[in-house]
Amino acid sequence: MPFDFTKLPEDLKNELLNAFTLPLWYVSIYLFCPSVYNKGDVILSVSLCISLALVSTIISNITFYGILTSAKKEEEDITYMATFFLQTLWLSFLIFASYIFSCLTNLIFEFYGFLVTYILIFPIIFISYYIRKRKKLSKKKSKV
Repeated sequence: MPFDFTKLPEDLKNELLNAFTLPLWYVSIYLFCPSVYNKGDVILSVSLCISLALVSTIISNITFYGILTSAKKEEEDITYMATFFLQTLWLSFLIFASYIFSCLTNLIFEFYGFLVTYILIFPIIFISYYIRKRKKLSKKKSKV
């Protein structure tokens, strides 16, 4: 009997999708916060991964849900998939770019700087989207 993902409640779908970001958060802890990883406390590392995944899910959903639902109001499944995809893509890119930056420059990219960079992009996207939306609306009103 195949698993039918479409019959699950929407919030559960979103949380199940974002559980796939846990390994990415674990890698970021390993690379950018070795003091937490070197303690050998798996519970601390896993709980930190879960907390970061939940916080990033909330922030990305607040940011992208409004943007994506204004574009397509009928397809919420696609909206959850898109927020998951954008969140995972941004996290993967940031881990890769930060690691390459650290290797090339021999400068340490701290975990807190990594988190601030990861989280700050979402409000920037949100604000820039609504600024462009307002400009389009004001152009339409001025033409009428």
